[in-house]
Amino acid sequence: MKRILGKPTADIVYADLERLVVEGEAWREGRSWDFKASVLADPSAKKDHRKELLADVSSFANADGGIIVIGVSAKQGVPSGLPGIPLAELDALQLRLQALAREHLDPPLTRLVPHVVQGPAERGFLLLEIPRSLLGPHTVWLDRDGRFWKRNTGGKYQMDITELREAFLEADRWLDGANATRTARTREIAAGRYASYGFPAGFSVLVVHSIPLGRSRTRFDIDSVTPLWKDHFHPDSELLYTYRHTVDGGLVFANTGKERAALVHCLRNGTVELCVLLHGRYSPPEKPDFIDGCRLEADLGSWLEAIFKWQRAAGLEPPIACFVTLLSVNGRNFAVRHPWGGGEPTLPFDDRDVELPEVVLNDQTPSEWSTVFREVAKLLWQTAGLPESPC
Repeated sequence: MKRILGKPTADIVYADLERLVVEGEAWREGRSWDFKASVLADPSAKKDHRKELLADVSSFANADGGIIVIGVSAKQGVPSGLPGIPLAELDALQLRLQALAREHLDPPLTRLVPHVVQGPAERGFLLLEIPRSLLGPHTVWLDRDGRFWKRNTGGKYQMDITELREAFLEADRWLDGANATRTARTREIAAGRYASYGFPAGFSVLVVHSIPLGRSRTRFDIDSVTPLWKDHFHPDSELLYTYRHTVDGGLVFANTGKERAALVHCLRNGTVELCVLLHGRYSPPEKPDFIDGCRLEADLGSWLEAIFKWQRAAGLEPPIACFVTLLSVNGRNFAVRHPWGGGEPTLPFDDRDVELPEVVLNDQTPSEWSTVFREVAKLLWQTAGLPESPC
């Protein structure tokens, strides 16, 4: 989710909005936020208020996302007052704005996120989050306007032909770029990138990458995100973890020599990389070539949930591409393990490394997380030759 005043929009209260006005120039409109005293119809206005609002919404969606704060007046882009909106009108206003973005932007924009802040005297404020869009660029199509807008530090501006050409092409490049990142990093891991942390080359390892899609991201301060990266990730709860900062971000790791190891690398661009050995935790001593598939599936779901929660807390909006890779598993099998014993094993893997297709998280909600978990579990077992999860 987006931030203003150093907070996620969901945490903003009226005292924070008062601070906007007090600090004024420090919160001038620009790349990430915009202020509007009202978006209600004004018969005396020369401009169509709806068209102006749609231009602002599309400009954020076509750039890096942003926030429109409704109920805060501004003079030349500097917040100056808090007139608010009657609380009784806020519910209808939210529905109206959602309908405008669906019906008068092309392609439609459906992922606006409203947050209501209650003020004094039955007045309220609406913070409208506009995530960056993978489906853009979006054009305003009210009265066949047909203009494309974008944002920079000076506010919104009309896109030129060169920018439009790039915008139409870049969405296809985003997933290609994420795939290239996944391939490059898994090759380094297979070659011993994390050997000193208990992942020597040639050991069977499950690797998870969760990569936010989109334009190149500004590096952010990972130590400002709550929960802290060093406290949030513990893939194997039976190990004793330590942590260290790296050039790329922060590393949480633990190992017991050659038997068990787990590692999470939180990168400053929002990517999370997780590695877990497939030996001691998932292979019974009497059957070292077997991998306890059901236990691995259950753990994978909890790891992805932890990753998504951290990325949401960091303000990283979807789409987010999730990749799962099995390294050095040739000759090993998935076994269906139950509390009462072992099931029939699958056929051994032929390939040394197995790369599952990407699964894309399209919304940061628990229901969408569940959809991703199910899809990843299905792909995991299909790589082993079964049509779906038997767990």
